[in-house]
Amino acid sequence: KLARFVGFEMRRIRRPEERYLLPLNRGTIERLMYFRRMFERVAAVRGDIVECGVGKAKSFQMLALLLYESGQERTLWGFDSFAGYPETSPEDASPRNLKKGDWRVISAGEARRILELTRLPEAFLRERVRIVPGFFEKTLAREPIGQIALLHLDVNLYRSYLTCLREFFPKVVRGGVVLFDEYM
Repeated sequence: KLARFVGFEMRRIRRPEERYLLPLNRGTIERLMYFRRMFERVAAVRGDIVECGVGKAKSFQMLALLLYESGQERTLWGFDSFAGYPETSPEDASPRNLKKGDWRVISAGEARRILELTRLPEAFLRERVRIVPGFFEKTLAREPIGQIALLHLDVNLYRSYLTCLREFFPKVVRGGVVLFDEYM
């Protein structure tokens, strides 16, 4: 243990996936509070919570924690290739110079393990959280998602945003929220 501060414990990282646990800093807290406001906005709206683009699972952790805290009977879905980006298109041209395979950071199993490390109850993770590996074109339509209350898109590529919106926007219920992360 390195230090203990106001109920939070800092310690050396022993397992590789621990490096993706939420750091306690202003940016993380602001993002968590933003997601909390969005959760409050959809509190009375039916539907699941869906994230496309799990990445390092940081926002996915926040959504899982908020869902657990809310006690709502919803499912949290996390879609990601876990293999990096698919082939990019001309619309994706930017100074970032994104390429196929970039942003391959964790596996689906590591995403699950990261949620376990947040100490969410095993029953909650088993019953309320679904992590779906694979490229969006092959995975989105096959999953039994009826209604969506909150849709978080963090997919970075033009075609990925288009695929996610075509599949999921019609499922966002009246009063639901669609959140876009950066798109360059």
